[in-house]
Amino acid sequence: MFFALLAALLTQAPVTLPQLTGQHCSSSGWCAVLPAPLYPGLVAARGDTVVTHGVRSGVVMLGRAGAWRDTLDTGLGPLRRLMLTDAPGGALWLFACDSVRCVRAKVDDRFGALALVPDSELPVIPPEPEAREPRPGARFFLEEQRLTVESGGQRRTPPAVEGTQFAKELDVLFGGGPGEPLWLYRAYETARLTVTREHPLGKLERFFLARCPHGVTLLGAPERPFAVCDELGTHSLHRFNGERWQALTTELEWASPDLGFVQVGGGCAPCFLSSKRLLWRAQGGSWRTVDLPALASTAQEGHHHPERASIDARGLPEVVSQHGTWRHDGAHWRRVGRPSETAPSVEASLQAREQCNATGCLRAGDAHWSPDGKSWQPLRLPLAEPGTELALAQEDKDFVRYGQGKDSDCAAALEGGEFAFVFNAMLVRGTPEKGWRTERLPMGYACHFTEGPEGLYLWNPFLKILMFQRKDAAPMPVPDETWATVSGVKARDVLRVREVPDWRSLEVATLAPGTSCVRELRRRTVARETWAEVLTEEGKRGWVNRRFLARARGPCSPQGGSARPP
Repeated sequence: MFFALLAALLTQAPVTLPQLTGQHCSSSGWCAVLPAPLYPGLVAARGDTVVTHGVRSGVVMLGRAGAWRDTLDTGLGPLRRLMLTDAPGGALWLFACDSVRCVRAKVDDRFGALALVPDSELPVIPPEPEAREPRPGARFFLEEQRLTVESGGQRRTPPAVEGTQFAKELDVLFGGGPGEPLWLYRAYETARLTVTREHPLGKLERFFLARCPHGVTLLGAPERPFAVCDELGTHSLHRFNGERWQALTTELEWASPDLGFVQVGGGCAPCFLSSKRLLWRAQGGSWRTVDLPALASTAQEGHHHPERASIDARGLPEVVSQHGTWRHDGAHWRRVGRPSETAPSVEASLQAREQCNATGCLRAGDAHWSPDGKSWQPLRLPLAEPGTELALAQEDKDFVRYGQGKDSDCAAALEGGEFAFVFNAMLVRGTPEKGWRTERLPMGYACHFTEGPEGLYLWNPFLKILMFQRKDAAPMPVPDETWATVSGVKARDVLRVREVPDWRSLEVATLAPGTSCVRELRRRTVARETWAEVLTEEGKRGWVNRRFLARARGPCSPQGGSARPP
């Protein structure tokens, strides 16, 4: 009987999310939780391959045939350009540019190594042709947002389009090259116009896409196009599979204009709560969701403001809101406790300006702290990760000038005594006494922290952004004056210093075995490999795989010099 009741509950679980793997994580150790990019700021597509980037970041994500294949931190600032072109052997070239540099990587099922590309070698984007000539020779034109076809020396509305909404005005026209279908978009609906021998002026087939209040961008191959749907504050990504539009961006369905938040502990690993529903990860990694209990019409407020949730050993949820404690028995919700008059609301907790831990108290927003909770003093935070600010356009520089009065997007006093701040797609954490370290995030606009036993969550319910970093993947500082020499590298080879801890990233320096001396600054575990951030004798700063370093005493240069601090 119990399993039958549990099955009734689980039938309300339309969301299927995978376990986190290395494919979802960038070299910073930060992972995007969903199986497709949550906020594709730029998208490039070719064939069944799509590459997107996290908004205001230099991280790119690869999808092929509807599956997420790889994630790569390019080391660039916020991207301005993203392109895919054909490469030898059936592979593709990816070109990515910020306001200063452009890089190129080969793409198949994964991203290859990055290389700098001068502007002169970037592919040229051809202008959009006025006339579109799908086989067998009909010529279509877009005139004042209306589609016409040339027939008998005259232009007129295609017969298949007459009487439809597409005859009045078009928002998007896509495809229509030789042998290609012509795609039309207007007000939440797409149509495919195909020229055949039976329909020389075009056969029209209509397909509902999604409600995209701010427009749609179509790209890729017209036979199997991709669609980027511009919604309010976010985007969704779709692909036409030959019969219908398939959503590639999976939504948690916990976002809500009222409130959404992430909770861990109490059987939640994690739980996502909004005023309408609860979603949680069950044992074994599967995901479950259920609508919150319906309220009587006499309730003063017509929806819940959840305070907390828990999942019992049987996998059944319990929720506490301003309307009481509710428990699910596998088929229905029932109230088992009265409303609490003293418990603070989650909304009030999220908006609290002061947070405290063993180090002291943090005043969110203006980066002030107090060791005793009484006297407040400003924190001097680092400007940016080395090299990052150079890659930003002038309009973006305000996002990284945190040490000069720029308010953070969000801040938190973490359990281990550290303070953490988010500025756009950069996270800064540390303490006033021990110093600060910066981390690149896969995307910007995250604005809330939740700390759990396994790691740290960063999220924004309105923009459907959710990132996670395991505790063992966070960058760890090393003791001052930690010195090392190159070890395990062949005599005629060199150890390459990379911009970010990834063998595919750009090279910033090389270290010769036996003679090179570096100072270690911090370490990070990436895909079970430990990387060390080092400072070379020439003042270059970057990452190397730590298995090629041997510990040394003091300044280890044969000349008696030492690697200078940044």
